[in-house]
Amino acid sequence: MKVPKDIRDSRFRSHISRFSIFSDCDLNAKIPAEQSLFIQPEKTMKHVVFLFVFFFATQAFTEDWTLEKPKLWSRTNGAATMRESRSAPWQVRHAADTDWALSEGERISVEPGDVFTLTVDAKSEGNGTASVSVVSRKSDGEVVQWTYASKPLPKTDRMTLESTFIIPPGVTNIEPRIVGAGESTVQVHGFFAQKTGRFDFAMKEGSEPIRFRNESIAVELDAAKAGLAVTDIRTGRVWVSTGENPSIAVMKAEVVSGGVDFSIVQLDTLTSYDITVRLEEDKPELLVTVSNGEESIMKASVVVFPGTNRQHDIADTLKAVSGHAAPMVWHGD
Repeated sequence: MKVPKDIRDSRFRSHISRFSIFSDCDLNAKIPAEQSLFIQPEKTMKHVVFLFVFFFATQAFTEDWTLEKPKLWSRTNGAATMRESRSAPWQVRHAADTDWALSEGERISVEPGDVFTLTVDAKSEGNGTASVSVVSRKSDGEVVQWTYASKPLPKTDRMTLESTFIIPPGVTNIEPRIVGAGESTVQVHGFFAQKTGRFDFAMKEGSEPIRFRNESIAVELDAAKAGLAVTDIRTGRVWVSTGENPSIAVMKAEVVSGGVDFSIVQLDTLTSYDITVRLEEDKPELLVTVSNGEESIMKASVVVFPGTNRQHDIADTLKAVSGHAAPMVWHGD
């Protein structure tokens, strides 16, 4: 295991000192792939939650991968160069507006639910952009996402940047990379990928969907696939919202009076959201709220169906309770 001499962060030393504890772990075991789909929540509502409750009770870390023999690629031939300098083991210069990537091409075997942390010690300069991420792939080599768990490198002095993420269902290997676009210079002092824990997919494939209804509307939550379906019983029309996003998983779901409460986690950022779905008892009205645990930025909307006639009363009540206006959203939108 090679670590650049100029790494001084105590976190690296503690990770390395505990490496022998997990030296006999089998990281190549495979488990059945699961699907995980859901609607994409509001991008403005971000709240990073460290999901320690879902990790195994351990404080030890293993170092699974270290950048040692990087390979540089650019979409424009001759635009990218890499050399060793006094200030960094690897200095990348890119002189075109196209994209580029730095990696070893090595793939790390993983299991769905593995928690990994990418750590890069680097400095980025120039008009272009740079970020750290992984290529996620299925067992047959098909790419799931080219830039999973992406985190941008700020244009500041040399710094240590981390990206912690959960391996989604269906992914069996990852490839750590530093990618960029445009004219830039990136000095790389160290790049590591470490397995740091496990996440428990509480909602297993095959779990019974949660269903509830009133006289006009029927709702079904498939927690295992993170899918929500709404049916207008009067017309038979169905709206299904899955988002086709494998990076979202339902952590828990609970049936309550008039609807369901559930929580989701965004696997590539560990961002979590609490969601409530409520049906009016005798009206064709559905209320969905999404929050991240901070009352100050909780948002709600009133979903309006044909025949709705009390939506303004609900909106006024929501504003009085939360302090935020609740916009009307037509069901077809």
